[in-house]
Amino acid sequence: MAAGLRGRAVWAAAFAANLLLLLAHNLKTFSRPIAENADFAANSLATIEAKHFTLLFGHYSKWGFRHPGPALFYVQAAGEWLFHDVLHLVPAPWNGQLLAILILNAALLAGVVTIFRSWLPSWAATLLGGAVALLFILHHSALIDSAWPPYIFFPEFLLFLTAGASIAAGRRRHLPAFAVSAGLCVHGHVCFLMFVGVLGSLALWQYWRHRDRSNADAGAGAGAADRSPQIALGIAALFALPIVLETLLHWPGQFGQYLTYSNSQSAGGHSLHESLSFAFQYWPGGAVWPIVTLALIALAIAAVRYHPEPALRPFLARCVAAAVGTGLLMAVYTAEGVDALGADNAYTGYFCYTAPLMLLIVIAVTAADLAARRLPAPAVPAVAALCAVIALTFSWEHQKRGQTGGEAYGAAYRGDPSLPKAAAALIAKAGPRPVVLSFPHDAWPRAVGLLVAVTHQGHTACVADKGWTFMMTEDFICSDRQAADGFRTEVPLTPMP
Repeated sequence: MAAGLRGRAVWAAAFAANLLLLLAHNLKTFSRPIAENADFAANSLATIEAKHFTLLFGHYSKWGFRHPGPALFYVQAAGEWLFHDVLHLVPAPWNGQLLAILILNAALLAGVVTIFRSWLPSWAATLLGGAVALLFILHHSALIDSAWPPYIFFPEFLLFLTAGASIAAGRRRHLPAFAVSAGLCVHGHVCFLMFVGVLGSLALWQYWRHRDRSNADAGAGAGAADRSPQIALGIAALFALPIVLETLLHWPGQFGQYLTYSNSQSAGGHSLHESLSFAFQYWPGGAVWPIVTLALIALAIAAVRYHPEPALRPFLARCVAAAVGTGLLMAVYTAEGVDALGADNAYTGYFCYTAPLMLLIVIAVTAADLAARRLPAPAVPAVAALCAVIALTFSWEHQKRGQTGGEAYGAAYRGDPSLPKAAAALIAKAGPRPVVLSFPHDAWPRAVGLLVAVTHQGHTACVADKGWTFMMTEDFICSDRQAADGFRTEVPLTPMP
């Protein structure tokens, strides 16, 4: 029981620290109203449905289907309702959605810290590993402070890899964290059916094979640990529910469209070299990525081999295996499922930044624990604490300068400030009639933003072209009566801000 209390205390402290940093980097959330456009606005349409508890699928794909589950949209709906509608802490609905995602990310990252801390023998290793992780993320800050799904997948998948490595090494009490992160990943993108399916199955197989090792949890309160499998199964059932309902109510649901896409000429078809180059672009090395990647993997394996605590090696070894497996699975997914391999499509695998980060953390914690055997006792925690302070300082300076690594969908995102005024003008012209939007294809970022802005102002709006159902959902496609009686307007072709 004492270990369980310590784990909750570690999680709470890590959550508070993570949330403080994320809020400091996104202070505009509380003061500057953001009128969302493009993908963010399309996701707001789904969030509106989630506020009415009618949403059963995830965000849209450009290939005409929806991803498996709505979990993230229910999180965003809760944030919009609580922080904007009820508490009025933020000036616009989308700001409430972003705040909810920041809180979720802080919680997920705190879970990663808690799992590592439960294994690591010293706070020095925890601090140094955390400092390395923080410095890594600073180079890709949108990975943890954006509401764009390709970025949101990063903290979810990082927790999935960490919890998976832990249960594979025998920690039964981390099964609920494993179930939560797996569910979030699968809801987020269809590709996680493969990543979670393969890596998760291997982790559970390892756990089952060596389940006697989980008796180590008994010292942490066997009663709580014994309920972990049941809690995890309940969590898994909750995540499965909307996917099952969507499939049964609209048979074969989204899965028929997944099969159609996977059998089309657009899916995959890339050479081995192309697939590996695309999959490992998220690892360090650039043009010489094979050399750097192999060196990093070799160093991580050596870190596992020479870690001074034998009891920790199974967990670290599985962290390394999960990282390498992620890279290889991304290559398979690229070869079989990714449509285009250009820089514009790099967002497909942003979650793969977790793989090199896992290896760097393994190396850092081993270095800290090896140093503890050779340096005076106070020196190692002092050095680790200094590294953590330096990382926090860089993070604070980073947020003061407003840098986001050039990621337009990260903290730099400003939306389209002209949308609320344009929506109000349309509502005034439409009177009691619904606003019916038509637009050329390339004007969709502004059109979907107008659709959301008009809806947020309490007026009915819809899109005339049923071909946009995949993005706008059926709820925002005009009925025949709305199309006939509504106030029609053509959205001009304007560039995205």
